[in-house]
Amino acid sequence: MISNIFFLMMISLSVLNGKTIYAMDQDSSDNRTTREIETFKEPFYCPYKSYEQNNQGGPFGYFADSRDLRDPQNSQYEFLGYKINLPFGIASGPLINSKFVEAAFRYNYSLSVYKTVRTRYYPCHQYPNIIPVTVDGDLTFEKASKGLIMDRDFTFPAAITNSFGVPSQNPKIWQPDMKRAVESAGIGQIMIASYQGTDDGTGIDDFVEDWKRGAKLVKETGAHIVELNLSCPNEGKKTLLCHDSELVYRICTEVKKILNDSPIILKLAYFHDENELRTFVSQLSDVVQGFAVINTIPAEVRKEDGSHALPGRLSSGICGKAIKWAGLDMVRRIKKLRDELKKNFVIIGVGGVTTPSDYNEYRQAGADAVMCATGAMWNPMLAQEIKKQEIVKQLHTIDVIQHGSFTLKSGASSSYYIDMRRIISYPAIMHLIIEHIWHLLQPLEYDCICGVPYASLSIATGVSLFHNIPMIMRRKEAKNYGTQKKIEGIYTPGSRCIVIEDVITTGQSIMETITDLEAEGLSVHDIIVIVDRMQRGKKFCEEKGYRVHSLFTLSDLTFQP
Repeated sequence: MISNIFFLMMISLSVLNGKTIYAMDQDSSDNRTTREIETFKEPFYCPYKSYEQNNQGGPFGYFADSRDLRDPQNSQYEFLGYKINLPFGIASGPLINSKFVEAAFRYNYSLSVYKTVRTRYYPCHQYPNIIPVTVDGDLTFEKASKGLIMDRDFTFPAAITNSFGVPSQNPKIWQPDMKRAVESAGIGQIMIASYQGTDDGTGIDDFVEDWKRGAKLVKETGAHIVELNLSCPNEGKKTLLCHDSELVYRICTEVKKILNDSPIILKLAYFHDENELRTFVSQLSDVVQGFAVINTIPAEVRKEDGSHALPGRLSSGICGKAIKWAGLDMVRRIKKLRDELKKNFVIIGVGGVTTPSDYNEYRQAGADAVMCATGAMWNPMLAQEIKKQEIVKQLHTIDVIQHGSFTLKSGASSSYYIDMRRIISYPAIMHLIIEHIWHLLQPLEYDCICGVPYASLSIATGVSLFHNIPMIMRRKEAKNYGTQKKIEGIYTPGSRCIVIEDVITTGQSIMETITDLEAEGLSVHDIIVIVDRMQRGKKFCEEKGYRVHSLFTLSDLTFQP
């Protein structure tokens, strides 16, 4: 017992201290071989707290703050009849109440699934529920059958246990809370309600009736889309409900009568047998509107000494990066069946999504939407990273990155040119850039902003107009008439000004602007740039005592859509 407590204390310390994740960005011009991506705080669902403690005190980490990173009026994708900002969200699991859901929406996740509920109170498995496990590469079913060993530390991307047993509050508690979660969605965002029936051993008819009661309770909350969880491996049953297509068909036809036109998604486990999968999809595709795959991969988890890692149960669902292969495989197979059967349902890819590249893989495999759980827990900025990647794709389509022979302002020759001036002819793209600059501005202290003349004036003007931020303007040369001032606008000595630039190469243009601002008594500490060319400009400004915040680096822009 003492060793268990000590071990969990070590886990909590490792999470609280956070981990700094690096991506390799070779930059020979300023000798940077690594770029710090993010110092992750504790996960928004804390694995070293009980389910009840998370429910009462969470969310934690980044989700505990009040930042709102949503993009207003940018609903360019369609999902089950609704316009959404991005076909990406958080799957059923870590969003255990409306506070978690509201935080997910603020952090720009367009699809948020409220953790599976029941028609009655149902207790959670004994703490701990989430522990790290050691997995070398993909967690195949062969590896899972041999069992896994509890790891000593959480790492990212993590492989973890997901062992809760589908707990649920009483409907008198979760119904009003789910209604609050529905109402917390912004423009282009949808809350999906997940629920499941409870088999109390009194027969199939009673089981179906419980599913019907659940549908009625969920519908009363105003949830627009409903997910039926058929795939939880943590209840001690040898056969998951999703492997009984006839019973699922009976349940879904009854539930559909209650939910009327509300889209229904079925959450499935991995199907080994192709014929079984074909039968399931053939029978259900005319009744429901979508399939979400997968949940987790079950495995026995032990400590190094061979004892049970999870009190009271040996087997647990495993999630994280190691199960991505299974989710992708199911998406591809269901996509093939959809094409062959000429059906029109949606496919939601779930499992192992921890990076924008994982999102891309699922989309290319045929997923109409993608969801994560572990990835968002440890990196709540994942939706923002994917959104930025989507912007990069659009920048490529308007030829912002040009190749050829160019002479830069510094006089240096370059084989490429980043022409951010082109975005002024594309208002939708410019609006996206403005909103992401606003996200960078939110945690900073300032009284006004100033764009480096002249390419950045339009960007600074957009930020000022959309977010009601005072702006001043620097002239390259003072007029020889009128006020003859180089700095135009209203300001007072000591006012804090943030400088905005489109591209930073050497940093000279930025420093010219800062010099003139400081000569007028303005205080400058922060610089925001759209693109860092990674050619000593950032380092040059930082050595002079200024903080540089970039929306993209050159390596971000080399992404090929």
